[in-house]
Amino acid sequence: PEGECRGLGGGDVKDGFVLRDGEQSRIYFRRWDEADMALFTAVSADGLDWHGLSRCSGYGVAGFATVAFPRVVRCADKTWRMYFSESRVESCIGTRVASAISTDGVRWQREEGIRLTPGGRYDPHGAFCPDVIAGQGNWRMYYGGFWEKHWLLPWTLYQYRG
Repeated sequence: PEGECRGLGGGDVKDGFVLRDGEQSRIYFRRWDEADMALFTAVSADGLDWHGLSRCSGYGVAGFATVAFPRVVRCADKTWRMYFSESRVESCIGTRVASAISTDGVRWQREEGIRLTPGGRYDPHGAFCPDVIAGQGNWRMYYGGFWEKHWLLPWTLYQYRG
């Protein structure tokens, strides 16, 4: 019950992710910006009042216009790495996890290749919602998968089949 966050701009803020950046916190989130889904970032000293709102750039690729669930980690070389879900506008089937690298946390350079693609036992229709945790000399990714056998499978396929 602290109140509503301020300074994140208009529109619905979704999939927020906050991490410490020195003496302040940095938030990454998604929302519609004009006609497309975009990722944004801002900084805060107290977690309620945000400033420096910026639309992130450089992470996208043609054909996968819907982006979601940005998760950012600091790398040993002081760069930032962002993992995020991306899918086609017309269907969530085929959702995949990509990554991008940045030196300032706002301007990104998409990394070559895809980090996770659907097709496994538990994610035949899509891989989404990545969360990456640094361990002792390694990294571990947790993610959600659109799986095949569930009660709403016929409805899902009817709604999203291209």
